[in-house]
Amino acid sequence: MIEEFDFRSEEQGKTDKTYEIALRPKHLEDFANERSPHSLVHFLKELAADFHSFYETNPVLVENDTVANSRLIITKATQIVLQNGLELLSVKPLSKM
Repeated sequence: MIEEFDFRSEEQGKTDKTYEIALRPKHLEDFANERSPHSLVHFLKELAADFHSFYETNPVLVENDTVANSRLIITKATQIVLQNGLELLSVKPLSKM
């Protein structure tokens, strides 16, 4: 269960926003219903920037399984939200760079 993982460990300030946004796909539905593509673009850009900052300072694969699992969940949730948002915009994301 997600509740078992500590998303706000030692890097609380850095993970709060990623946690907040990545686990809130409801935003995507709201933007689609409002027909507000510019708001969706800004949301996705902010999410990508926040995740980039998180990823730079928080190694995902670490010795502590609880920390590693929580960071993997954040990573996967962010991927899903970005993918869904790009699909709403009819943008095909790159599979790799």
